[in-house]
Amino acid sequence: MKNNYLFLVKAITTVFGSNVHDVSSAKKLSKEIEIATNSSVSYNSIRRIFGLIKTEQTSYHLKTLNTLSRYSGFENFAVHEKHSKNYKRWKLINSICYANYKIEKFKELKLALQSELKRNPEAIMLLGLLTNKLLHQKKEKQLIDLYSIELKNIYSPSMLMSVTNCCNLMATSLRQHSFRDSNTLKALAQQKKFIQLYVHHFIDYSKENHNYVALLKNTTDENYTETDTAYKYLFLDTMNFFQGKKLNFKGLDIPYTKINNDFVRGRWIAISYLKNNRNFNLQEFKNPKTIVLGTEVLVFALIQNDFTTIEKICTFYESEDLNSINWYYKNEKIIIDLFLSFQLFSKGNEKEANALFKTIKYIEDSNFQCVEHNTTLYLYFQAILEGPSIALNAKFNAAKKNTHLKLLQSAQAIALHHYFRGERESKYA
Repeated sequence: MKNNYLFLVKAITTVFGSNVHDVSSAKKLSKEIEIATNSSVSYNSIRRIFGLIKTEQTSYHLKTLNTLSRYSGFENFAVHEKHSKNYKRWKLINSICYANYKIEKFKELKLALQSELKRNPEAIMLLGLLTNKLLHQKKEKQLIDLYSIELKNIYSPSMLMSVTNCCNLMATSLRQHSFRDSNTLKALAQQKKFIQLYVHHFIDYSKENHNYVALLKNTTDENYTETDTAYKYLFLDTMNFFQGKKLNFKGLDIPYTKINNDFVRGRWIAISYLKNNRNFNLQEFKNPKTIVLGTEVLVFALIQNDFTTIEKICTFYESEDLNSINWYYKNEKIIIDLFLSFQLFSKGNEKEANALFKTIKYIEDSNFQCVEHNTTLYLYFQAILEGPSIALNAKFNAAKKNTHLKLLQSAQAIALHHYFRGERESKYA
């Protein structure tokens, strides 16, 4: 008997009160069904459905299925089937989430999750929940085994929100987890689905991102696409830059034209700027107005006080309508708006700068993975626009402790405030 009728057999057995195991019990059930539903199902059909007769039959007449479902207490087979699927999901969620539940039947749980993901790929958040549970219970071998699970379309645009939510869900657990066995991280880094799902859909700029960086470093380049490999080395160079360490520029070995993701393209452009900022020109790249291509360059230029580059990049976005962008670009819009308000301030348009700055929802619109990063930048620009403040300085220093943006100094922000204010005053003196 096909598995897609198991729920029907179980429901019938529950109502009947005993197993259907022979001709006699099949005939008895057939009579009960006719009395209860006013419709008949032959005892041979019942025997086939219950697997008592060897048959190649894989489907049954809808009238038969509807009658059996009505006997089981449902309006029809479609309603019964939907109820069964919803129940399976509920049971799966319950098994994963129940606080005191120790995962003992891991293989069964993994198979149930695989079945649910095959039916509904957007249920991928359940994978995040199970990842958290395994981390909390220190089941590191099972965690490695979990990511041999089959995942499809994780790079599909339709899956982006579900995948992002899944990654955000398990990020804190992964960030804070202290692995018992150092080899677990190495093994996890070799699980292709884990790397493609988590590491390349989550960008950890936090101070406590040791596990994230270790996972990246332990991946095997041969297992991944050129875009994935470029991302690995470009991100590691980004971290090196924020910490004042030497860059290796290995990500630039992969040609820009081979990269098929705008977020990775933006990081490639940013690292190429660090390698040769004198000859950097954003116009050399295709679609220079794509919002994600210039955001990281802007941050690097700010740290290096390269206001010429900031001005050039801002001109790409000044005339753009950034209010109708997709949700997954909201995070980048925060960065662009921060720099546009800074640009307005530097040109003497203080009123416009402050008006734009007040519209920036840096907490509400930040992706979870970038909240700390964006908060630090926001407070830095606030200091530039508003000038000295003991309270603001304390907020900035507290925020900076959580990120790798160590090269941004509050004293520099105040100096920029006085510089642009003084420059304007000197013009009109």
